[in-house]
Amino acid sequence: METDRLIQQTIRSRFHDATVLTIAHRLHTILDSTKILVLSNVSLQEYDEPKRLAADPNSAFAKFLSDANIHLSNIMSINLS
Repeated sequence: METDRLIQQTIRSRFHDATVLTIAHRLHTILDSTKILVLSNVSLQEYDEPKRLAADPNSAFAKFLSDANIHLSNIMSINLS
């Protein structure tokens, strides 16, 4: 996890003014993203801010968070700056 943290920190500092597309297997990697895009069978399932998706009980992203035991309060406390 330390290596992942360092990689994410470097990406955020070096590309702060760029659009970055992240394909993540660990939800913690994308929780502070500006937008989340969820694909299912190569179709767009949902796209919005992580906090909004997490708050929607019908959201696939909210289900992923629940399955990973990540709570909405964890996302609400993230500082995007």
